[in-house]
Amino acid sequence: MEDITYLPHVTFLTISVIRGEHIFGASLFHVLRLCTRIKKLSLNLQLRRFLKEHSPCQPGCYCEQPTNWKTEELLLDRLREADVSILEGCEDEIVFLKLLFNWAPVLEKMTIFFDISMGYSKAMELCQTISSFSRPETCVKFYMYDHAATSTIMLQQDEFPCLHQKTKAP
Repeated sequence: MEDITYLPHVTFLTISVIRGEHIFGASLFHVLRLCTRIKKLSLNLQLRRFLKEHSPCQPGCYCEQPTNWKTEELLLDRLREADVSILEGCEDEIVFLKLLFNWAPVLEKMTIFFDISMGYSKAMELCQTISSFSRPETCVKFYMYDHAATSTIMLQQDEFPCLHQKTKAP
């Protein structure tokens, strides 16, 4: 596996991350570096509350390898669409999203799903944070997902472009 340095024919990438208390950015950076021709990225972050308790990772943990992933250049010049579910809003998720906007200069559409357990006010705070570093030419849509009702509600706020009220039919 270490000999593989590039996956030229990957254009659609779906990744599910189950991580406990470990951060995923460095590992995902490594995978994206192998797949720079992707046009669509779908990232499914598994909720920590469904996992057994884990202790926070220690300094120097393997989950931060490579250590320079936050500063190293990555160009995803074909990435036009990204979906991220289910965002909790922890620091490593926000750092990764901010970098993703920098790595993908032609990103047209970003769809982010928050879990309904997060609460509306926390979700709106994250909407503002993410909107502050997204590109003006990128349409960013925010949804809250209710697992129990299996429905999706689009978050609506006047200052967010592309947002309309919408509820998925059961």
